[in-house]
Amino acid sequence: SEMCIRDRYMGRDCVRSSDMTVCSNSCQDMLKGIDKTAVKSCVQDSFEGSNHFKVDNKLLKKERDLFEDYTISSWPTVVINKMNYQGEMDALSIVQVICSTLESPPAVCDVAEREAIEQKYGYVNPDTTFPVYWLILLVVVITLFLGIFFVICRRQIRRSLAQEMDVQLSSTVAQYVKLQDKPNDKKRLVEAHYV
Repeated sequence: SEMCIRDRYMGRDCVRSSDMTVCSNSCQDMLKGIDKTAVKSCVQDSFEGSNHFKVDNKLLKKERDLFEDYTISSWPTVVINKMNYQGEMDALSIVQVICSTLESPPAVCDVAEREAIEQKYGYVNPDTTFPVYWLILLVVVITLFLGIFFVICRRQIRRSLAQEMDVQLSSTVAQYVKLQDKPNDKKRLVEAHYV
């Protein structure tokens, strides 16, 4: 965000300028409601002496010491209970981690947990959405319908197969009977000739 403010309000040339006071003043002019005297006083008080090029800046030194103490290698970094946070850098994730470290978390932690669930799984408003029990009922009805349909189809297939087997069996038996009848017919013909 500092880079965006710098690029939008100060401009890249301003940062490269040798006179940072001019850049600071022009930036403060663009941002309405800033007390220039308070900013100037803060800057003056942050140095440990009058020669700003030779003395240390207390605010920057404090930041540098924190970076060294927590071995901060990237920015932004969140430190929770003197440990660098290594997760998602969004407010909800950070609040969840903080809440998980508390013995008796405040009510805001419950709200954060609900929001995290809604964010992860999507918001479900019971007043405006399809109630879950209707969805379960719909699944049960569809499952029953498919089960009944399966049983009916299975019975129909068995009936159809049984009828086809009966036809084939009858045809085979009929052919067998004809074969049986043919030798007898020849025998009768032979007997008729001798008589």
